[in-house]
Amino acid sequence: MVTVDVFTMGYNEEKILPHFIKHYKQFCRNITFYNNCSTDNSVDICKSNGVEVIDTGLDEINELEYIRVKQNSYLNSKADFVVVVDTDEFVYHPDILKLLKYYKEQSITLPKVRGYTKATDDGYPTEGLLTDKVKTGIVAINYAKRCIFDPRLRMGWGIGMHSLISCNGPVKESEQQDISILHYKFLDREETHKRKLDYANRISQFNKNNSFATHYFKYDRNETENWFQEHVNKAIIMI
Repeated sequence: MVTVDVFTMGYNEEKILPHFIKHYKQFCRNITFYNNCSTDNSVDICKSNGVEVIDTGLDEINELEYIRVKQNSYLNSKADFVVVVDTDEFVYHPDILKLLKYYKEQSITLPKVRGYTKATDDGYPTEGLLTDKVKTGIVAINYAKRCIFDPRLRMGWGIGMHSLISCNGPVKESEQQDISILHYKFLDREETHKRKLDYANRISQFNKNNSFATHYFKYDRNETENWFQEHVNKAIIMI
C-alpha cells in the first residue's frame, strides 16, 4: 500500500477544478486547495467534493509568497509521497500507484518527471477524464517540475517551481522520467484570454520590481491569440 496527498494553489479555477479533483481522486487520499481569494465557484466546488480549502489571503500574483505557501503546504503530510502543483498541472502515469509502490520499495524519494503542455481548440470536455479526452500537446522541457516527492524532503524551488535550487533530506532520484506532468494551459480560447487579462490585473509590484513572470505584465488580445494558436498549431498526439 502506498499513500499520496496532493496540494494545489490557484485563483478562480472553476473550469479546471472538477477535472483536477476527478484526476487526483484516482490515486490520492487527500486533496488540499490553497485559495488565492477566488471570486468564482472554486471554493464551493472544492467543499462539495470533500477537498480541504485553505485561504492564503493572497489577492495578487506574488511569486515569492507563492513559493512560501508551496514550500510549507506539505510539511505535515504523513503520506508516502506528496504532489505540489498548480491547478492546471496533472501528474500522470498509467499505473501510478504501482510505480510509486516500486519507488517506495527502492527507497526512491524524488522521481524524475517529464513535462508537457497540453493544447487543443476543443475546449474542456463535459465528461470523462481530461487525461483521456485531451491527447494533443507539446513537449515542454522547462515544465519538468519536481512536483512529486517524499514529504520528508525539504524542497527549495525557484520562481515558478521550474527549477529546484536545493533539496534537503533523504534524496534518491529515479533513473528514468517515468512520470509526466501535464500542463493543461491551452484548452479554451476565450478562457485563455480571460485568464491572461486577470493575470495582468493581479501582478504585484514585487513581481514588477523583480521582473518575475514578465509574460503576464500586460494583456494584448492579438498577442494572446497568437500565443494560444501557436501552441495549438504545434500540438501533436501524445500522452
